[in-house]
Amino acid sequence: MDKPHRIWVIALSFLVAFMLTAMPLPDFALPWRPAWIAMALVYWCMALPERVGVLTGWIIGLILDVMHGSILGQHALGLAFVAYVVLQYHQRLRVFPLVQQALIIGSIAFVYLFAMLWIY
Repeated sequence: MDKPHRIWVIALSFLVAFMLTAMPLPDFALPWRPAWIAMALVYWCMALPERVGVLTGWIIGLILDVMHGSILGQHALGLAFVAYVVLQYHQRLRVFPLVQQALIIGSIAFVYLFAMLWIY
């Protein structure tokens, strides 16, 4: 695949993640909404660590801050942290079994969501 096509695939996946984040849910389902953007960022940081990194996480976080109307930099800081941690350990994470990968990525997402709650 050509390099320009990869950029569009990455941008399209983040666009879908933004759409899933903005999708309205009933009140009982709100606590169960996944962190779609954080999961997409984790995927791309593990798949293409040379293209998607901390700066991408920061920019995506700023867009998410504007979309939610939250404190400017709140999600940017959290997603930059997520990208940094995944980039530091992406080679180790790839060789772990699937269950262990899920637990580690889930704990990273939990720390991200806890940081968002703490900042709020």
